[in-house]
Amino acid sequence: MSLQGKPAAKAEPQQKPATPDVVSVDPTAPPTEPEPAPVVYTLDPDKAAKEVRVGSFHMKRHNWNAAVARFQEAVKWNPKQADAWLKLGEAREKNGESTKALEAYRRYLELAPNDKKARAARKAVARLERELK
Repeated sequence: MSLQGKPAAKAEPQQKPATPDVVSVDPTAPPTEPEPAPVVYTLDPDKAAKEVRVGSFHMKRHNWNAAVARFQEAVKWNPKQADAWLKLGEAREKNGESTKALEAYRRYLELAPNDKKARAARKAVARLERELK
C-alpha cells in the first residue's frame, strides 16, 4: 500500500531508451563542410565582362588553365558575348585543347562574322582543322 492508503500501482517494466546508430568519427579528420549550392547562370553581361577582364589578366601571365576557366564562366553568364568566345578559343589553343579551341572559334564566328578579328579567327579555324586531321 502507498502512503495515502491506496494500493500501490504495479510498476511497469521500464524500457531502455533506443540507442542511436553509432557512427564512428575519425577525431583527426578535418570537419566537413556542406556542399555549396550549384550556381544558376542567368544572363548577366556585367559578370561576363568581369570574367573576361580577369581571364585576360591570366592570359598576360601565361596562366592558361585559369584563363580558360574565366572565359568559360564569361560565356555562361553571356553566351552571346563574341569576344569571350574568341578569347576562350585563344586560351584553349594555348592550353593544348585544340578541339575545344576550334569549337570556341567557330562560335565566335557565328556571333561576329564581320568583326575586325574574324579574319584571324578564320585562320585559326583553318589551322586547327588541318592539325586535327
